[in-house]
Amino acid sequence: MSDACACTLCARTFSLLGRRRFAGPRDARAHPLETLLVRGRDGGRRTSSQISRPWHGSWSILGAHPRGGGRMSVWRSWFPGFVVAIVLMTMVAADASHLKENARKHRVVYQLDDAGLDKAKFVLGNIRNHVAGVGGWQNVESLELVVFGPALKSFVQGSMDPALKQTLETLQGQGMTFGACGNTMKNFSITTEQLPAKSLVLPQGGVVRIMELQELGYIYLRP
Repeated sequence: MSDACACTLCARTFSLLGRRRFAGPRDARAHPLETLLVRGRDGGRRTSSQISRPWHGSWSILGAHPRGGGRMSVWRSWFPGFVVAIVLMTMVAADASHLKENARKHRVVYQLDDAGLDKAKFVLGNIRNHVAGVGGWQNVESLELVVFGPALKSFVQGSMDPALKQTLETLQGQGMTFGACGNTMKNFSITTEQLPAKSLVLPQGGVVRIMELQELGYIYLRP
């Protein structure tokens, strides 16, 4: 259809509807476009000529009146839910365990099995930020880092990165336990003497140790 035809049809449509609105009903042979059906408040179908105010059906759908009464009805219907949402948000914030007024003792186990110095530094940095986020070590009952697989190579004495070693020793001095998988030690021929000081050797294996701690209620994290 060309643009000219489309414009002509639109003009014809609005012309017919306009005459129907102001001239009133005509005979039953009126053009189909002249019959505009809408739904009123009572659910009945009416022609445009039977409606005293335009968009009457639209206001009835909203359950409101054009003069503003519907706004108050909508506000009254939404207000209780709004209040409940605010109360729930307040309760959730008050129950956050990292807040000082609701502090609790945390028990956490971290897993590190990915190879690479950057990954090892990232996990230790994550642990440091974690402890700071919950308010310090006074809010941590126990935190253990379980290392197995290729990741254990980054903690072998003699070839260990100085910055990584310093961060590890600081966390250990503050309360973190460094656990080394016994199976990984055998596979990579790593002796106890090659591990960092105060290391906890896990003869049952790293994954078994994580399972044991989770059964005791520890929170499991794998950055």
